[in-house]
Amino acid sequence: MEGPGPARATASTDDQPAQLNLETPATDWKPVDLPEHPPLQYFPSLVLAGAEKGLVLCHANDPAGRPIPVWLARLAAGSLTLHADGTTDKTGPMVRETVLALCADSMPEDWLEESIHTLTGEGVRLLTALWPAGPDGEREPTFRPGPLLDQAQKRARDELVPLLGEALQRSAPQGRVAWLDGRLRFQHVRGLGPDNGSADDLHLVGIEREPCREFLHPAGARCRLDLKAGQRTPAFLLPGPRGMRDLVSWFLRLWPPVVHDPEGGLIRVEVTRGWWEQNGSSGANATSAWMAHLRGQSQSAEGPGWLAPIATLHDLLDSQLNDLETIAKRLKSLWHLA
Repeated sequence: MEGPGPARATASTDDQPAQLNLETPATDWKPVDLPEHPPLQYFPSLVLAGAEKGLVLCHANDPAGRPIPVWLARLAAGSLTLHADGTTDKTGPMVRETVLALCADSMPEDWLEESIHTLTGEGVRLLTALWPAGPDGEREPTFRPGPLLDQAQKRARDELVPLLGEALQRSAPQGRVAWLDGRLRFQHVRGLGPDNGSADDLHLVGIEREPCREFLHPAGARCRLDLKAGQRTPAFLLPGPRGMRDLVSWFLRLWPPVVHDPEGGLIRVEVTRGWWEQNGSSGANATSAWMAHLRGQSQSAEGPGWLAPIATLHDLLDSQLNDLETIAKRLKSLWHLA
């Protein structure tokens, strides 16, 4: 990691280092104030979100008698249109899926094939997860239930990404300003192709409420922590790996930090580079100001940064996933699980 100056960040989840010298030189970073009355041009006419419910269905045993946790999950994604005052209007088409995930490397191939056939007949998709990463970062066999279950849960959760893309494809006409609760990188939808040569005719803004890895070098990280509610950092570039499209990102503080939580109220926003080239700093300011305006009236149990319209949609989706126990009971019988 480089120090202050013309610097890059540590490696991001995009497998490419972030570049800070985009909107402002990294050495000059300071919080950016937002307008009180952003133009309606950047109002989110549509929000998209996903929801997940899951449970441990059983512990399948491999040929050596070792228990392998199996994770059953119900996933949903959908959209919600908004009026210009921020109130919700109606939901768009909903996409639902039932998946079963496990680390299956030690399971017999014929068992997996039979399971896939049985589960497909029940409308359930079997997902195989990777072995957990060891201390050196390499994947290695382990039969500790905790890490295996974590991998299965992550594999199931990864399936929300294509569901969000499908919900977006069904819901968003060209020109809509859409907020997505999640990442943009793998949203392969019309008008938002995966590579740098793709046209950007869909105004899609991604919101990450729980960043999983540091994107900034020390000067940028300090600026992020210095943000007050209603301020953002300057924007930085996330180069696309292996020819994929570049993204532009910034951090925004929605709520004042709480005691012992200096990152409270922070979210990370990202847009395509094409969006940034069309709208620039003024678009980032206006979009961020709308988020600050629609952040909700209280800090809910979900934590600071939970935007009100996305929270509403999340609750609607979550209410459609209440049949998990019924599915689990049926699968235990059909799949001969105890």
